[in-house]
Amino acid sequence: MFDVMDFFSNAGIEYVLTVPDSWGSRLITILRQSGVCHVLQCATEMEALTIAAGLNVSGVISVILIENSGIRSVADALSRFELSHKLHNIFLLSDRGGFGESNWWGAKHRSVTDNIIKELGIDSIEVFSPAEFNAALIMAVKTFRNEQVSVAVRLQRRFWEGLDNYDN
Repeated sequence: MFDVMDFFSNAGIEYVLTVPDSWGSRLITILRQSGVCHVLQCATEMEALTIAAGLNVSGVISVILIENSGIRSVADALSRFELSHKLHNIFLLSDRGGFGESNWWGAKHRSVTDNIIKELGIDSIEVFSPAEFNAALIMAVKTFRNEQVSVAVRLQRRFWEGLDNYDN
């Protein structure tokens, strides 16, 4: 059972900032229905990044739920946050692209994301099923806090397919 209330509360996450995509919308619905944390709908990835950074600096743990192409959208600001100012964030990424991508527009998202994450020194973990999500989320928050780095939890296609079978 995918118990989102336990997962997000166990990890200490208070806010989820999102620019929804078709995969992420299911998780957003579950989060809103659970009431376990605040879900803030943002107009752009840049807005989500800056609000989350402010929350995180103040000691309030937040995550940014976006499609992996959103990393590309905020690459300039993210590089300044990461490299110059040491302002870190936790990302939950719908990891589009790669082998088997069904949408032409998403085909190269994964390789671009890989490069940006590597260059900025963002730690990441891939999650393939809802069963792996709890541990990954807790590890992401621990890594974020203890190592003072940004972290990306890369939610793969199989994760989203498994989430579709979740009953609230």
